[in-house]
Amino acid sequence: MLGGGGTDKRESQGSLKGIKLAPTLTLKQQEEVKQILQEYESLFRNIPGVAKGVEHQIDTGEAKPIAVNPYHITGGYVKKVGKEVRDMLKAGIIAPSESPWAAPIVLLDKTDGSVCFCLDFRKLNHVTKADAYPMPRLDNLIETTGRCHYITCLDLTKGYYQVKMNPRDQEKTAFRSPLGLYEFKVMAFGLKNVPTTFQRLVDKILNGLSRCTVAYLADIAVFSVTWEEHKVHLRHLQRLKEAGLTITANKCQIGGATIQYLGHMVGGGVIKPVEAKVEAISTWSTPTSKWKVLAFLGLAGYYRKFIPNFRKLAAPLSDLTRKKEPDEVKWTSACQQFFGALKGALMSGPVLAAPDYNQEFTVFTDASNARIWAVLCQPGPEGDLHPIAYISKKLLPREKHLSMVEKECLAIVWALQRLKPYIWERGFVLCTDHSLLIWLRSMKSKSKLLRWVLLLQDFNFTIKSVKGSLNIVADALSRKPESEG
Repeated sequence: MLGGGGTDKRESQGSLKGIKLAPTLTLKQQEEVKQILQEYESLFRNIPGVAKGVEHQIDTGEAKPIAVNPYHITGGYVKKVGKEVRDMLKAGIIAPSESPWAAPIVLLDKTDGSVCFCLDFRKLNHVTKADAYPMPRLDNLIETTGRCHYITCLDLTKGYYQVKMNPRDQEKTAFRSPLGLYEFKVMAFGLKNVPTTFQRLVDKILNGLSRCTVAYLADIAVFSVTWEEHKVHLRHLQRLKEAGLTITANKCQIGGATIQYLGHMVGGGVIKPVEAKVEAISTWSTPTSKWKVLAFLGLAGYYRKFIPNFRKLAAPLSDLTRKKEPDEVKWTSACQQFFGALKGALMSGPVLAAPDYNQEFTVFTDASNARIWAVLCQPGPEGDLHPIAYISKKLLPREKHLSMVEKECLAIVWALQRLKPYIWERGFVLCTDHSLLIWLRSMKSKSKLLRWVLLLQDFNFTIKSVKGSLNIVADALSRKPESEG
């Protein structure tokens, strides 16, 4: 029943508890969709299903087994690792192993204080042959769903765990833990080709339904122009049921006019990123000192060729930076007017461009003692880089104690996660002014930096070193006053 359940038994049987019905649905529509969902209640479970007719294979050719020495795990984490291993063993995700292969465990701290259990499969991935199955273009999926008025988003429960490993390749997934050697019975996160295996599976299941259903890995969207169509389209849940898959109820959104999908708000003709593209500019507060005015003018001046009447707009602010003027600026209404006009120009065309998914993206990142930032760019018709999005973030107190190289790494990890809807599954250029980051992917350190490296494994980028003296936008955004959000 909708809203019921919570015990292990009900969890294994299926429960609609936590499912989100769109507030825009009428009472009649809510009752109609509840009846449909209850017919497929067994699909909604918090434990992974078992996909039929597919097994993940790891083709390593003639490569010899690789065993990587375990990374050091401090005493406080040993118990957490042990609990994670026992839980996976109980759930049938892993089994004891006698494999000659072995990957090390890496622990990632979550913001809620818990620990994410990860494995460093980089050595195995290096000798694994690539699967060339095509991934769908995110912009096509987003555009397709955005035209409709009723959208349902479904999340497959721990998606990769629903696909079994080919028995002969299980040993290659082995990992060393304080409790011994174990190997995966299902697809493990971090393995090469796991996304393509899973995408091939969902594409096969939903074959022929492209006019009403799209899927990107474990994220499935059912979309319709009318409510009557949507009721019919929702019954394609039968395909997922027959395939042996399960869905996480509390991650589903049902029948929304606009809904969050793949990092965008879509529906009813609306398509826009969830994250504000101009927050680093819109939150820029009134400068109170010469250097703050100079920082803002440095950013605006970088794009001066795209801003009509730039010299006129910037003149009142430039006057404040003259040598004879005091360090604490005298801000007038005219200064505020032209400051607002320049901010508006930076946040709109022709400076801020719409993304073109046929062009290569470039991401600039940097860090200061107080802040990290990023700008997403693409070349315009004349080859000049236009900004697509500006983002920035104040460092937390604990982050301010990081070394400079750690802050640079944090800036990259944070930026790529935030910009993921634009750059996921496509090649892009990453520009940074810290030359040490060129060895980021090949790093062998067992420090906290390695944890961040693993988060970047699935991104396809080329690192380009940019000297700080040439990176004017970097200098401006990283000098954004600490008091700002």
